[in-house]
Amino acid sequence: MIPKNIPLLYHLVFLGWEPLSAIGGGLQLLTNPADFVNNFVPRTLTTLDPLQNILTNELGAAYISVGAIQGLLLTNTEDLRIWRLLNICLLVGWDGVLMYSYWRSLSVQNRLDWATWRPSDWAAILITGFVGATRLAFAAGVGLTRAKAHAKRSSKAD
Repeated sequence: MIPKNIPLLYHLVFLGWEPLSAIGGGLQLLTNPADFVNNFVPRTLTTLDPLQNILTNELGAAYISVGAIQGLLLTNTEDLRIWRLLNICLLVGWDGVLMYSYWRSLSVQNRLDWATWRPSDWAAILITGFVGATRLAFAAGVGLTRAKAHAKRSSKAD
């Protein structure tokens, strides 16, 4: 029940990459939080205190929720407004907060200089930026003009 004429890029990102990577990240947070945290804070700077695992467990739940909601909701509605609203919410409340979190973490670590970034820093920022830009493009209707025109023609034919 996916809307007709959704460009392939949106399918791949919103129904493939994002749900799978979010659920995968959530599972890693639940099963191996120290490795997940090391992706953002080098072990040379700090270690994860097992007494704080409730925080990584709750973050894991958030990741799994985002993946499940996006994957299940978007595959079960043809309503483009739902697609747009969900992506606007995730752009602000997920991608935006993640980007702020990356900036804040790198700032506290005195690693805002790109030369100090590790591959995991680059990956997190570039992937989140790409997904956020894709959400913004979708919310702005980029590539959806044919779908809108098709919907208008269909409603006039009725």
